[in-house]
Amino acid sequence: MVQLSNLVRKMGARDHFKNKASSKGMMNRVIIILLACFFVSGKSVNAQALDPDKTYFGIYANPIGFLTFGPMVGFEVTKGKLIGEFNLRLPKFGALMPAFDEANSMGSSIGVGVGLKYFQPGAKGGLYVGGYVEYFKHEYVHDQGTAKETGTAFAANIGYKFLFQSGLYLRTGGYFGAGVTSEYVNIRGESKPGETAIFGLLDLAIGINF
Repeated sequence: MVQLSNLVRKMGARDHFKNKASSKGMMNRVIIILLACFFVSGKSVNAQALDPDKTYFGIYANPIGFLTFGPMVGFEVTKGKLIGEFNLRLPKFGALMPAFDEANSMGSSIGVGVGLKYFQPGAKGGLYVGGYVEYFKHEYVHDQGTAKETGTAFAANIGYKFLFQSGLYLRTGGYFGAGVTSEYVNIRGESKPGETAIFGLLDLAIGINF
Protein backbone atom coordinates (compact mmCIF):
# COMPACT_ATOMS: atom_id res chain seq x y z
CA MET A 1 0.00 0.00 0.00
CA VAL A 2 2.68 2.37 -1.02
CA GLN A 3 3.71 4.60 -3.87
CA LEU A 4 2.84 2.93 -7.16
CA SER A 5 3.97 5.97 -9.13
CA ASN A 6 7.53 5.37 -7.87
CA LEU A 7 7.29 1.69 -8.73
CA VAL A 8 6.27 2.41 -12.32
CA ARG A 9 9.33 4.61 -12.77
CA LYS A 10 11.61 1.98 -11.31
CA MET A 11 10.41 -1.10 -13.12
CA GLY A 12 13.59 -0.94 -15.19
CA ALA A 13 15.38 -2.89 -12.43
CA ARG A 14 14.56 -6.19 -14.11
CA ASP A 15 17.24 -8.17 -12.31
CA HIS A 16 15.40 -7.70 -9.03
CA PHE A 17 12.27 -9.27 -10.43
CA LYS A 18 14.16 -12.08 -12.11
CA ASN A 19 15.51 -13.00 -8.69
CA LYS A 20 11.94 -13.20 -7.47
CA ALA A 21 10.75 -15.52 -10.24
CA SER A 22 11.28 -18.75 -8.31
CA SER A 23 9.48 -17.43 -5.21
CA LYS A 24 6.61 -16.24 -7.40
CA GLY A 25 6.22 -19.69 -8.94
CA MET A 26 6.29 -21.31 -5.52
CA MET A 27 3.69 -18.86 -4.20
CA ASN A 28 1.40 -19.58 -7.14
CA ARG A 29 1.53 -23.28 -6.28
CA VAL A 30 0.85 -22.54 -2.60
CA ILE A 31 -2.21 -20.48 -3.48
CA ILE A 32 -3.57 -23.20 -5.78
CA ILE A 33 -3.12 -25.82 -3.05
CA LEU A 34 -4.76 -23.58 -0.44
CA LEU A 35 -7.74 -22.90 -2.68
CA ALA A 36 -8.12 -26.62 -3.51
CA CYS A 37 -8.06 -27.55 0.18
CA PHE A 38 -10.48 -24.73 0.89
CA PHE A 39 -13.12 -25.87 -1.58
CA VAL A 40 -12.75 -29.54 -0.70
CA SER A 41 -13.17 -28.83 3.00
CA GLY A 42 -16.15 -26.54 2.32
CA LYS A 43 -18.20 -29.69 1.50
CA SER A 44 -21.15 -27.64 0.29
CA VAL A 45 -21.96 -24.93 -2.20
CA ASN A 46 -24.58 -23.61 0.20
CA ALA A 47 -23.66 -20.51 2.13
CA GLN A 48 -23.20 -20.55 5.87
CA ALA A 49 -26.32 -19.06 7.47
CA LEU A 50 -25.23 -16.17 9.69
CA ASP A 51 -27.54 -15.45 12.62
CA PRO A 52 -27.96 -11.62 12.69
CA ASP A 53 -28.24 -11.71 16.49
CA LYS A 54 -25.01 -13.63 16.95
CA THR A 55 -21.44 -12.29 17.00
CA TYR A 56 -18.95 -14.22 14.85
CA PHE A 57 -15.19 -14.11 15.22
CA GLY A 58 -12.90 -14.99 12.35
CA ILE A 59 -9.25 -15.20 11.37
CA TYR A 60 -7.88 -14.93 7.85
CA ALA A 61 -4.76 -14.72 5.71
CA ASN A 62 -4.18 -12.94 2.42
CA PRO A 63 -1.32 -14.91 0.77
CA ILE A 64 -1.44 -13.01 -2.54
CA GLY A 65 0.60 -10.35 -0.74
CA PHE A 66 3.73 -12.49 -1.11
CA LEU A 67 3.66 -11.47 -4.78
CA THR A 68 3.00 -7.77 -4.13
CA PHE A 69 3.29 -5.60 -0.99
CA GLY A 70 3.41 -8.26 1.72
CA PRO A 71 0.99 -10.91 3.00
CA MET A 72 -1.71 -10.00 5.51
CA VAL A 73 -3.03 -11.83 8.54
CA GLY A 74 -6.06 -10.55 10.35
CA PHE A 75 -8.92 -10.89 12.80
CA GLU A 76 -12.59 -10.14 12.01
CA VAL A 77 -15.71 -9.58 14.10
CA THR A 78 -19.08 -9.92 12.33
CA LYS A 79 -22.32 -8.70 13.89
CA GLY A 80 -25.41 -8.48 11.73
CA LYS A 81 -24.39 -6.65 8.55
CA LEU A 82 -21.24 -5.06 9.96
CA ILE A 83 -17.73 -6.51 9.85
CA GLY A 84 -14.86 -4.95 11.80
CA GLU A 85 -11.29 -6.05 11.22
CA PHE A 86 -7.74 -5.65 12.48
CA ASN A 87 -4.77 -6.87 10.48
CA LEU A 88 -1.02 -6.90 10.09
CA ARG A 89 0.79 -6.58 6.77
CA LEU A 90 4.30 -8.00 6.48
CA PRO A 91 6.11 -5.88 3.84
CA LYS A 92 9.42 -7.71 4.35
CA PHE A 93 7.94 -10.70 2.50
CA GLY A 94 6.39 -8.78 -0.41
CA ALA A 95 8.17 -9.43 -3.72
CA LEU A 96 7.56 -5.91 -5.08
CA MET A 97 8.45 -3.91 -1.98
CA PRO A 98 12.25 -3.39 -2.49
CA ALA A 99 11.61 -1.92 -5.96
CA PHE A 100 9.92 1.14 -4.49
CA ASP A 101 13.30 2.45 -3.38
CA GLU A 102 15.52 0.38 -5.71
CA ALA A 103 16.68 -1.47 -2.60
CA ASN A 104 18.32 -4.87 -2.22
CA SER A 105 15.85 -6.04 0.40
CA MET A 106 13.51 -4.92 3.15
CA GLY A 107 14.54 -4.34 6.75
CA SER A 108 12.22 -4.16 9.75
CA SER A 109 8.87 -3.19 8.21
CA ILE A 110 5.22 -3.48 9.16
CA GLY A 111 1.73 -2.26 8.33
CA VAL A 112 -1.03 -2.14 10.96
CA GLY A 113 -4.57 -1.64 9.70
CA VAL A 114 -8.20 -1.44 10.83
CA GLY A 115 -11.34 -1.52 8.74
CA LEU A 116 -15.13 -1.51 8.86
CA LYS A 117 -17.31 -3.09 6.17
CA TYR A 118 -21.03 -3.31 5.41
CA PHE A 119 -22.01 -6.86 4.47
CA GLN A 120 -25.09 -7.67 2.37
CA PRO A 121 -25.86 -11.43 2.48
CA GLY A 122 -26.56 -13.22 -0.82
CA ALA A 123 -27.07 -16.73 -2.16
CA LYS A 124 -23.44 -17.88 -1.82
CA GLY A 125 -22.19 -15.38 0.72
CA GLY A 126 -22.53 -11.67 0.26
CA LEU A 127 -21.22 -8.36 -1.06
CA TYR A 128 -19.10 -6.17 1.18
CA VAL A 129 -18.04 -2.54 0.95
CA GLY A 130 -16.21 -0.44 3.49
CA GLY A 131 -13.21 1.61 4.49
CA TYR A 132 -9.70 0.78 5.60
CA VAL A 133 -6.86 2.71 7.27
CA GLU A 134 -3.28 1.50 7.68
CA TYR A 135 -0.20 2.92 9.38
CA PHE A 136 3.00 1.68 7.73
CA LYS A 137 6.70 1.76 8.50
CA HIS A 138 9.19 0.57 5.88
CA GLU A 139 12.96 0.12 5.85
CA TYR A 140 14.74 -0.26 2.51
CA VAL A 141 18.17 -1.91 2.75
CA HIS A 142 20.83 -0.69 0.27
CA ASP A 143 24.54 -1.45 -0.01
CA GLN A 144 25.33 2.03 1.31
CA GLY A 145 22.79 2.10 4.13
CA THR A 146 19.08 1.96 4.99
CA ALA A 147 16.32 4.35 3.93
CA LYS A 148 13.17 4.67 6.03
CA GLU A 149 9.63 5.88 5.49
CA THR A 150 6.48 6.13 7.58
CA GLY A 151 2.97 7.02 6.52
CA THR A 152 -0.71 6.20 6.36
CA ALA A 153 -2.86 4.55 3.69
CA PHE A 154 -6.58 5.21 3.25
CA ALA A 155 -8.66 2.90 1.08
CA ALA A 156 -12.09 1.71 0.07
CA ASN A 157 -12.49 -2.07 0.23
CA ILE A 158 -15.10 -3.79 -1.95
CA GLY A 159 -15.74 -7.36 -3.05
CA TYR A 160 -17.65 -10.58 -2.50
CA LYS A 161 -17.28 -12.94 0.46
CA PHE A 162 -18.09 -16.60 -0.27
CA LEU A 163 -19.32 -18.43 2.85
CA PHE A 164 -19.34 -22.20 3.41
CA GLN A 165 -21.33 -24.23 5.89
CA SER A 166 -18.10 -25.44 7.50
CA GLY A 167 -17.37 -21.87 8.60
CA LEU A 168 -14.66 -21.36 5.99
CA TYR A 169 -14.84 -18.33 3.71
CA LEU A 170 -13.11 -16.84 0.69
CA ARG A 171 -12.96 -13.07 0.34
CA THR A 172 -12.42 -11.77 -3.20
CA GLY A 173 -12.18 -8.08 -4.01
CA GLY A 174 -9.79 -5.18 -3.83
CA TYR A 175 -8.51 -2.13 -2.02
CA PHE A 176 -8.49 1.21 -3.84
CA GLY A 177 -7.10 4.35 -2.23
CA ALA A 178 -4.14 6.62 -1.52
CA GLY A 179 -0.92 6.17 0.45
CA VAL A 180 0.48 9.25 2.20
CA THR A 181 4.15 9.15 3.22
CA SER A 182 4.56 11.48 6.18
CA GLU A 183 8.36 11.17 6.38
CA TYR A 184 11.13 9.73 4.21
CA VAL A 185 14.76 9.54 5.36
CA ASN A 186 17.31 8.53 2.72
CA ILE A 187 20.47 6.46 3.21
CA ARG A 188 22.44 9.64 4.12
CA GLY A 189 20.03 10.45 6.94
CA GLU A 190 18.45 13.35 5.06
CA SER A 191 14.74 13.87 5.66
CA LYS A 192 12.61 14.63 2.60
CA PRO A 193 8.97 15.67 2.19
CA GLY A 194 6.50 12.82 1.90
CA GLU A 195 4.52 11.93 -1.21
CA THR A 196 0.95 10.88 -1.94
CA ALA A 197 0.18 8.15 -4.45
CA ILE A 198 -2.87 6.25 -5.66
CA PHE A 199 -2.79 2.47 -5.31
CA GLY A 200 -4.81 -0.67 -5.94
CA LEU A 201 -4.38 -3.97 -4.15
CA LEU A 202 -6.02 -7.36 -4.70
CA ASP A 203 -7.97 -8.72 -1.72
CA LEU A 204 -7.84 -12.52 -1.84
CA ALA A 205 -8.25 -13.77 1.71
CA ILE A 206 -8.94 -17.25 3.07
CA GLY A 207 -10.42 -17.48 6.57
CA ILE A 208 -12.75 -19.19 8.99
CA ASN A 209 -15.59 -17.97 11.24
CA PHE A 210 -16.07 -19.31 14.76
